[in-house]
Amino acid sequence: MTTAMQAHPTALIQSLNAAIKSLIDAHPLFLLVDPALHDPLATMAEAAALPKQSIPIQAIPPNRRPYLLDIHSAALNEKVLNHSLRLGLEEAQGVYDLPDGSPRSLCAWIEGAPGQTITDLASALARRATLSMPQVHAVSFRYWDPRITAHLPRVLGEGEMSSMLADIGAAAWWAFVPQANGPQHLVSLGKGGLVRTGGPDAAHRWVLDAPQWRALTALGWANRMAQLVPAWGLNERPDQGALERVANQALTWGLASESDVLHFAYFALAYHPEFDGHPKVRAALEAAKASDDTSFTDITQAWDESFKEELRKGGGQARATVH
Repeated sequence: MTTAMQAHPTALIQSLNAAIKSLIDAHPLFLLVDPALHDPLATMAEAAALPKQSIPIQAIPPNRRPYLLDIHSAALNEKVLNHSLRLGLEEAQGVYDLPDGSPRSLCAWIEGAPGQTITDLASALARRATLSMPQVHAVSFRYWDPRITAHLPRVLGEGEMSSMLADIGAAAWWAFVPQANGPQHLVSLGKGGLVRTGGPDAAHRWVLDAPQWRALTALGWANRMAQLVPAWGLNERPDQGALERVANQALTWGLASESDVLHFAYFALAYHPEFDGHPKVRAALEAAKASDDTSFTDITQAWDESFKEELRKGGGQARATVH
């Protein structure tokens, strides 16, 4: 179910509230908050009065850990629910963006299974904070950020959200789906199947193969680009698909540093989408790939305006082949 952003936020909140009420009045409702950059609920007395449970993720300092609020039901705590929905929408629209980051504090509205406790849910969410990937034992994974969560069914496969919901024992996970160029949507990202119990701890981790890890990495870079492209003076703002394609291009060339990936993205979006097919650009990318002492960013600094204009016009372009 998807509810598109309307002209008046109040009307949107009312429609979202009605949609959630229709789904969760018979089940417990929890709000997942990440206070790392900002906690807009910290000063709300009604929210402070609700049961609260920190999510015990050891890799995050206690004062910056995500936490759960037990809303219990829409009927009992309608004011907190409405306020959280409004704040979540405003965060998704970038209202609270800071120079050093974009807070996404209101991460998810989680429909719990009947009888589920806030403590059990917090523990299950903490177990999911570990990601295993090829050639690396484990890393910390901020999967609860809606800029990541909303894309997991598409990027990692339709079964991933259902698997995660089953692992944590939840019935549904609602979040605002961020759009690089378009309206925001509050979406139910999946329905939990049979709740899993017992088994080794590894069963509760995100375990990705190489293609999934590559797709997730591209998503991360695309989200970073989405923050920057408004300042790049582009004629048209690229959508999520375009940003992920550019990120994959950069990864295919072996670019890994923030500077190199973002410089590549800028040239692909501001000059020509196949600029890396130009022989001079290919040579620069091959040189950066072959040497730890040569960066793609440094090489681009030497390009004069006449060459950049040649790239803009598509001169010398050919389909890029990565060796």
